[in-house]
Amino acid sequence: TTAWPWPDLDSIIMRRQNNNSMSSLISLLSPTAIVDFVEIAPSSPASSTSSSSSQTDPASIAASQTASSTGTSVPASNSASATNSDSSTSNSASASVSESSKASSTSKPSPTAIDPRLPAGGILMQTPGVFAGSQYYRVGSNITFGWNYTSLLVTPSHIDILATNTAQPGITHTLAINQTVATKTGSLIWDTEHYPKSARLNLDTGKYTLIIHDTTKDINAVAQAGHLGSFNQFAFGIYNPQPYQDLDDGFRCATCVKSAALRTIAPLLITLLGTLAGAGWFLAIAL
Repeated sequence: TTAWPWPDLDSIIMRRQNNNSMSSLISLLSPTAIVDFVEIAPSSPASSTSSSSSQTDPASIAASQTASSTGTSVPASNSASATNSDSSTSNSASASVSESSKASSTSKPSPTAIDPRLPAGGILMQTPGVFAGSQYYRVGSNITFGWNYTSLLVTPSHIDILATNTAQPGITHTLAINQTVATKTGSLIWDTEHYPKSARLNLDTGKYTLIIHDTTKDINAVAQAGHLGSFNQFAFGIYNPQPYQDLDDGFRCATCVKSAALRTIAPLLITLLGTLAGAGWFLAIAL
């Protein structure tokens, strides 16, 4: 007789399951394991490049740690793009600030307003000095002028120096034009010997006035606070020398006394007149 075929033991008897295998399977199905599996799974070269950049980027590492703790997946590319956007925004802001600061540093400062109560700028003569007395200059000699600027807040670039004869106010003699103002002092040497001579510009004997003013302004302009005003406070005399003439050759002196007798009596007469004047003063007090 043919014996009954023995059945397959695996189909009848269930083999004992290993608990460690089950726990490994459960752990593989957890969300955290899935995220880790997705991040370390092999991919194309482009994705591996982005993965390496996201691993080195602090924002990607922070996003990965957040996903591991919450059980949700945050794409590293979104975090990186947000970080790049923030950095580009900050760079744009920094560039704008630097450009604005550069523009403010290169822009010219606005002029400072001058208090209208301040005095106008002036000139103080140094040569000759204010206590030197009246000055008389001979035509043909060099005349030296020197001065200081006072109360000057706005220095002019150039000045004009003129001279006028009080007897001929319509005639102006130009001594210097567009003279540069470089310091707080000024000077001029007027060579009267080589000064142009003509019918109108001839230096006649008389009293002259020195005029100094800003080239950009009129001589009669009103002086402003801190600005140089027209200077015309120095007067001097100019005379033309005459050839020598002896008294015996017909020279007539209007104030000279020719008589020797009169020259002797004159001091006595002056003394007598002084005595009479003093006596009259005493009599007036006594009465």
